Amino acid sequence: MSDDTFKRLGETDAVKAATYTPHDKLKCVARELAMRRFVYPKWVRTGRMKEADAAHEIAVIESIVSDYQRMVKAPDLFTRKDGS
Repeated sequence: MSDDTFKRLGETDAVKAATYTPHDKLKCVARELAMRRFVYPKWVRTGRMKEADAAHEIAVIESIVSDYQRMVKAPDLFTRKDGS
């Protein structure tokens, strides 16, 4: 995170953001993907969003979900077995 981000979030929020696990993040982006898949078709039908934009936004979140799924399944190569 940049210094500007820390200023906007406030120090305690920035510290909290740094402590979310990949599993926490995966659950959040999976919920976001489900929401987009549910809401965006309605937005396209009502003209609130273009179909190409909806497809792009869903594809981006699908990619992020995939990244976090791999991260959660992959072993952490930088943490020793004793947790340090």
